[in-house]
Amino acid sequence: GPFPQQLNILGEKRLAAEGKLNAVVFRRVVGSGYHQPGVRRQRRMGEIEHRRRPQADPDHVHPGLGQAIAYLLRHGEKLTLFLRKAGAPLDNNVCERALKKAILHRKNALFYKTEHGAHVGDLFMSLIHTCELSRIDPFDYLTELQRHAEALSSTAPMWMPWNYRETSEPTAALAAGLADSSFWVLERQGFLSGDFGREGYSGLTMFQPYHPGRIPVVFVHGTASSTARWATMVNELSVAPEIHENFQFWFFQYNTGSPIPYSAGLLREALDEAVRVLDPEGRDPSLRRMVVIGHSQGGLLTKLTVVDSGTEFWEPFSRVPIEELDLEPETRAIVERSLFFEPLPFVRRVIFLATPHRGSFVANQWRVRIASGLVSLPGELLEASLTLLDWDDDRVLLRSLDDLPSSVDNMTPDNPFLVKLAEMPIAEGVTAHSIIAVQGDGPPEESNDGVVAFESARLDGVASEYVVRSGHSMQSHPLTIREVRRILGEHIAAYQAGS
Repeated sequence: GPFPQQLNILGEKRLAAEGKLNAVVFRRVVGSGYHQPGVRRQRRMGEIEHRRRPQADPDHVHPGLGQAIAYLLRHGEKLTLFLRKAGAPLDNNVCERALKKAILHRKNALFYKTEHGAHVGDLFMSLIHTCELSRIDPFDYLTELQRHAEALSSTAPMWMPWNYRETSEPTAALAAGLADSSFWVLERQGFLSGDFGREGYSGLTMFQPYHPGRIPVVFVHGTASSTARWATMVNELSVAPEIHENFQFWFFQYNTGSPIPYSAGLLREALDEAVRVLDPEGRDPSLRRMVVIGHSQGGLLTKLTVVDSGTEFWEPFSRVPIEELDLEPETRAIVERSLFFEPLPFVRRVIFLATPHRGSFVANQWRVRIASGLVSLPGELLEASLTLLDWDDDRVLLRSLDDLPSSVDNMTPDNPFLVKLAEMPIAEGVTAHSIIAVQGDGPPEESNDGVVAFESARLDGVASEYVVRSGHSMQSHPLTIREVRRILGEHIAAYQAGS
């Protein structure tokens, strides 16, 4: 074929002029067979390899040719890479076109005034062209860098043109989910039905895959609510560098009409299992610096992760210790999980948002009582209760399923369970904070948030108490988010100090 002759003629002319083989000419010549079938390409590779081997012929000594052959032997692997790598370009036009933009810009601007200006101009040209290659709007990208300048200084790799959107809008997936009305259906059904979506709706979920070394922040929503209510707060916290680098977000979803101690037992069980599964050997100390944030009823569930109840909640159901009752293992497990609480050793800080520690004044309103009457309790709880009802002696005090409370019953101001829980102190070594919502401009002590009175949301022994002028749904309020961020920053400092 013509290929060897072309190589020889062009190569010899170039060698005569320069004494070495020009790589560009070589690439263009051998590139003529790049798009041919694989068999022919292999044949050409063989011919090139043959040409690369020096031929000892004393009658035809050419100094330039020897230098060219030596050069080819040294760099042939790189010079022929485009023949072996499918899709590799035959030229350098992409880089040349990129450089041309910078050169034309510099020419039109009559060069730069200073060397520093040239450096800045080149930097922006590089960013702009990288944005174009990533198919994003350069103006949008540069605007986002300005908006998040503080985060950019400490997490630069997360703000590249190809990934900045994921960083600047970390809850985009959650926000998209909120557009689906099914979230709000879940909130209603999750209140009325104790078994609604038990397999896929309830339980612990993670905002992102588990990240060792980052402290879990667990969000627990309130009555007739869902994980979606935390979207704004999570979005704002995620872009704060000190939060993103040190924390990971988890969410607990539950059926909010169920008895509060029952739901709290599920929360505790889910957290305990997560720690056990994610870190079975106990190598990640961050998992044992957990922060739990609860709103409204979720705050009561949160408190039950850091108190020691002893037998306080069991005594209204039986005159004897549970050990003296011959219960089936499944029934015993449900009862113990729902009525006996000890502080979880890995929960080190809790934050209460608009939490009715002493009850809600709306829990006794007739409309709320009607709604409470429509609540169906979880099947496993009903089965355990029926087992206790079968004990026809005076050791068991439960006489009817009507004695089983809903969460609304648990939040009436005079409910025995709530009265006892309010009196239980936070465990030693756990730091607690209260963020209380009140409406209007009057004294907080005389106000409420529409659901919970200020005095009910207060709790003795907390490290801080912060008041936000807001209605009961305060999770998205900027001041609430700012205070949560402050508390998390305090937690980081304590963690780094080793306390």
